[in-house]
Amino acid sequence: MVNNESTTISNLTSGETYTFFVYVRAADNVTESDPMNRTTCTDPTPPGSIAFPMIGTKNVTLSWGDPVNMTGVMKSYNITYWNFSSSIIAGPVRSDNANVTLQNLMSGSNYTISVVTVGALGYQSTSVIGLVCTKPLSVKLPQIVAKTTNSMSLNWTQPDEYQSSYTYRVLTNVTSSSTLINNTIVSSASATIRNLTAGETFTFLIYTISACNSTESNPVSITDCTPFTTANPIPPIILTHFTGFL
Repeated sequence: MVNNESTTISNLTSGETYTFFVYVRAADNVTESDPMNRTTCTDPTPPGSIAFPMIGTKNVTLSWGDPVNMTGVMKSYNITYWNFSSSIIAGPVRSDNANVTLQNLMSGSNYTISVVTVGALGYQSTSVIGLVCTKPLSVKLPQIVAKTTNSMSLNWTQPDEYQSSYTYRVLTNVTSSSTLINNTIVSSASATIRNLTAGETFTFLIYTISACNSTESNPVSITDCTPFTTANPIPPIILTHFTGFL
């Protein structure tokens, strides 16, 4: 009950539709006019923070928390996204659940992703923003191009969708024990790994590192061995001849 031509109704549910009926009451405080009504809805609340449970080369899966004060309310979500290097905005992609997988992305690239809650009558919340970087693609055709008793030089072909800001990680393992002995990062498609042991077999794992430095490709491996030193040759095979007597 109010004595003027306005009022505020509190404690409503976000993103819900309401119909308001307004009556004029006479001075006797009993007689009322026919009502005038207006239907509208409250604004929805924004989603919770965004997480990325799966990041691929061409797709990412994101999820977010439920909007506050909207339990049991019918709602959906609109997701838009764009590449840092592009001014083109993709979407919106609609989701009825608090998760979605975005497809056909560019590998090794930064994306800004916006999620809004859509409530009754198409009203939208403010947006929640997430940043993600897709995984780059793997290098191709690794090869050993030179080796000494204590070093190996290798190179490879740049990955598809290569970007000039990429770097590479080369992990060196002793093959027989899978022991990591070297972790080298280079900016070109080649590396020389030093301080190796003569006559030992090594496995090199090569990763592409994205420009954002937060995602890496699946590894590509190559295995080879260093030569023996002349001071430590392969032990000769000694043959002993036995003469028998009748």
